[in-house]
Amino acid sequence: MLLGVLIAVAGAIGRDIPLTFLGLLLSNFIGVGWSNQLNYLNGTENVPTYARATSFAFSDGFAHLGAAISTAIIFDFIPVLGNLPTWVLFQVPMVIMGLILIKVLPNTIGKSLESINEAEAGT
Repeated sequence: MLLGVLIAVAGAIGRDIPLTFLGLLLSNFIGVGWSNQLNYLNGTENVPTYARATSFAFSDGFAHLGAAISTAIIFDFIPVLGNLPTWVLFQVPMVIMGLILIKVLPNTIGKSLESINEAEAGT
């Protein structure tokens, strides 16, 4: 993830949009796709459900609060750091990954957990 951030920063400093886009795409894939999933897996195996649910509620709530506050703050910096379409372009990798996940992951609406696990196990 650090490599992706460094590439994105180098691209942003050099005003190289494709390089910045590549760095953000790389950091999204590594940060969201790999390390974040390991955190969830580790938590489910080693922490009791009640403690995990409470800690997730606190951390998720504070993360959303931080995102709301940072969005209000960042709008003042957009004219200094670039124009609005450039900032919107940085969100394209997340939209692409979301669309890929919608297509790749199975639709589990209305199915029980047992039937999903049995289908995956081949029983």
